[in-house]
Amino acid sequence: ATSGTSRDAPGLPAPRLEEVIVTVSDLARIEAVFREVLGWEVVFRGALRDDEAAGWDLPAGTRGRQVLMGSPSSRY
Repeated sequence: ATSGTSRDAPGLPAPRLEEVIVTVSDLARIEAVFREVLGWEVVFRGALRDDEAAGWDLPAGTRGRQVLMGSPSSRY
């Protein structure tokens, strides 16, 4: 995440990454990549809730696990 104003569009907020949802077959492996390459930390780990699955337009009854990760240097 960045703060301040954009260099490309003065006066507009600088762009920032807020959320990316990635479906993977090996959650532990991709978690290790984000941790080792990007230096991100686990913020939350748990089961996918029904309301989250519905919000992502997944079929009713979809089950899964999720990991929320973030950069320790970001306030987002």
